[in-house]
Amino acid sequence: AGRRMSALASKGLKVVQGVGAAPSRAMDKLQSASASRASRSMSAKLYRVGLERYKSGRYAEAEELFRAALRINEREMEPFSEELAVNMNNLAATLERQDKLSEALSLCARAHAIFAQTHGKDHPRTQHVASKLKEIEAALKCAPGG
Repeated sequence: AGRRMSALASKGLKVVQGVGAAPSRAMDKLQSASASRASRSMSAKLYRVGLERYKSGRYAEAEELFRAALRINEREMEPFSEELAVNMNNLAATLERQDKLSEALSLCARAHAIFAQTHGKDHPRTQHVASKLKEIEAALKCAPGG
């Protein structure tokens, strides 16, 4: 085991030496990738707990957790990521449950745009979000001042 570790360490040293004049840039990239993975992991945990809170009717807590996950996801993911759209859609549902309809509509519209671009308008997920969008729009029209 000792020789194997020594061989791995030697190989790792050669890789680092192979970086040449830019070892700090290589380390920055490694640290950035590691930080990104840690952020995504934290986002996933926040999202899972948010779902639990949502399912148990604790919408204010779910909202906070979904918002925190969304902030991370917006920073770490591509703008048209399906995971980002799912996060937006679930935050929109949470806001809808709390009668925060204007913000729910905005998030639902963003989620719908992502699903339509990534899956097409006939995909079941896109159609589901389109249906929710219409429900929120109707609820806004019926709301006082709507």
